[in-house]
Amino acid sequence: MRDLPAQDYLGKRFPSAVGSVGSEVQAAFAGLYETISSNGATPTGPPFLMASQPTLRGKMDIEVGAPCAPVPAPGAGQHRGRLEAGKAAVAVFRGPYDQIGPIYTALYEWAGRNGHRPAGPPREVYLNSPDEVSGPADYLTEVILPIA
Repeated sequence: MRDLPAQDYLGKRFPSAVGSVGSEVQAAFAGLYETISSNGATPTGPPFLMASQPTLRGKMDIEVGAPCAPVPAPGAGQHRGRLEAGKAAVAVFRGPYDQIGPIYTALYEWAGRNGHRPAGPPREVYLNSPDEVSGPADYLTEVILPIA
């Protein structure tokens, strides 16, 4: 369990399908960092993603965020956001993004066993990028479940 500070970010929300999430997320992050860079803002933490559960047809809502200061005026389809301070269950996963599911299950089970309940949507924080490592086995992702 960790106490997380509030965090301001530049974000983007969009609908996606299970099969195209990766490329859409990469494009969204590229757009966010272009806006941050072109406005003289500074990244203040690693990027993150929040997603709804996929529907039976494989559709989901995605929000990606890039913490920065100051948060610049949003570009097309972007918005300013804030992650509120609070307690969270946190786990770090090393491996391919498509194998992260059991970490979510473990965090929800831990929270329930320890008298906590979810206090917001979980998110994935990308501690490295595919460009920085030799392959998916080396991806580092922090999964955060806000709790009360």
